[in-house]
Amino acid sequence: MNNLSNLVSCCGLICQTCPIYWVKQENNEDARKKMISNIIKISKENYNIELAESDINGCKGCRGKTSELFFLCKDCKIRACVDKRGLEYCSH
Repeated sequence: MNNLSNLVSCCGLICQTCPIYWVKQENNEDARKKMISNIIKISKENYNIELAESDINGCKGCRGKTSELFFLCKDCKIRACVDKRGLEYCSH
């Protein structure tokens, strides 16, 4: 797997564009709490998904350990398919 593979998820999303990814990277607690509040608001308004603060623990991208994934990504069918078949992306 090349360096690009670490930046792009199994389905082709760029992890560094995801606000949940950035929650894990943010060291300033006030900024982190503001990010979490925004994610909760957007999830409710745009996707009708109710999230709690404790749901948003960050994510290191789907190439990492399952324990470091956002909880809604842990059961991703695309990730499971890519892993099972030994591929880098679902487009292969």
